[in-house]
Amino acid sequence: MKRRTLSSREEIYFERFVRSILQDMHLRDTDGDLLQMGRLSLWELYCEEPAGFFLPDGRGWVSAYERIRTCLESERKARSARRWRERSMDQPVNEQTPVPLGSLLVQHCGDHQNTVCFFDYLDHLERKTRQLAYGLLAGYSQQETQRRFGWSADEAAAAAGCLREKMTQYECI
Repeated sequence: MKRRTLSSREEIYFERFVRSILQDMHLRDTDGDLLQMGRLSLWELYCEEPAGFFLPDGRGWVSAYERIRTCLESERKARSARRWRERSMDQPVNEQTPVPLGSLLVQHCGDHQNTVCFFDYLDHLERKTRQLAYGLLAGYSQQETQRRFGWSADEAAAAAGCLREKMTQYECI
């Protein structure tokens, strides 16, 4: 069988498919390496079994989704493992927060019960508000969290306003 190249329309479908998987996995769809890995996995499966992509049951797309997700998940684990091994506790949290990571581990006030109550309170917030709170606790800025989850400026502002209100309520408890 003679191999053919993809049409422009097929390239667009493949690109959107890979980007949607990256977004489902909360990975940046602007990361060229991850995009290329997803495209390669999709192309390999397409070359092995092109008819599966045109059947009414969508078997080829399901297989492609599973293969791409497995490939990207293994890359995420590899990147995460490298990040944890290479990070020093004396290193600052990020450029905007010059506090060393090690100082965040030691809580100078409060106790275990208050910490558990606080995280339980966060877990009961709305999804975007909770994601913003955990992003800020992880040392990301509000803008970095907005980009990470692909929120618009209005969505991020609404989440920040809601978080501010909820934290004020939590202080009163």
